[in-house]
Amino acid sequence: MKLNPAKSRFSLLFIALFTLVVSCVKHETPDPDMQFPFSVKATAVASKGNVRLFTQGGEVTDESVIARFIADAEGFNAKFEVAPTDIVTFHTDSTAEFKALTGVIKVAVPTSNKLAFRYPFTLDKIQPSMWQPLLDHQLIAKTNITHTVPTATGFTHVGEVVQIASGDYQSFELPATVYKLSRWVGQGDAGASSYINSGVFSPFNEDFLETLRPRDTIAYQEGSLRFTK
Repeated sequence: MKLNPAKSRFSLLFIALFTLVVSCVKHETPDPDMQFPFSVKATAVASKGNVRLFTQGGEVTDESVIARFIADAEGFNAKFEVAPTDIVTFHTDSTAEFKALTGVIKVAVPTSNKLAFRYPFTLDKIQPSMWQPLLDHQLIAKTNITHTVPTATGFTHVGEVVQIASGDYQSFELPATVYKLSRWVGQGDAGASSYINSGVFSPFNEDFLETLRPRDTIAYQEGSLRFTK
């Protein structure tokens, strides 16, 4: 199974699993001459690291093995192309909107050189077959916050997507990670591989590697996207 495949570019579509808008919690006052609303758009890939591959046994550095695993995946080592949805509009100094979404999300400004985009998520109303892939997607992002909550029928997961950018309202860099995850589903040789090829606006969460089981594999590539007015 492939879930939400990443395009051959970093795109705000990575976060379109949730239809929310961004509201902003202020910690500092912006430039009084700044006029709202205004938009910033993605203009370039600011950085791009190497592709890394891991199994339960540790990191695999054989480049031919890495190349085979990501051969059918999208987003790795891809040329950046600006898309119409790669736009963030700040409606006020405390609210912003991603063009790829249909709602508003919180934007905290903890310091003069950081922006924190935040919005909640819950996995309690999804099909059982989608539960593990969506949970994995949230856990792969280092800055996301995830909680397990008891329910009448067992438990669910809720939390907050947190995307921390470096810069200010008019120019910032947003970390991005593209990944391909293969999970072995089933018992022994009777099972099959389930695939996710997607991305998150966050550094990779290395603690996620502890969740890998026998026959699981993940490849990921970290980078950052530059947005300017």
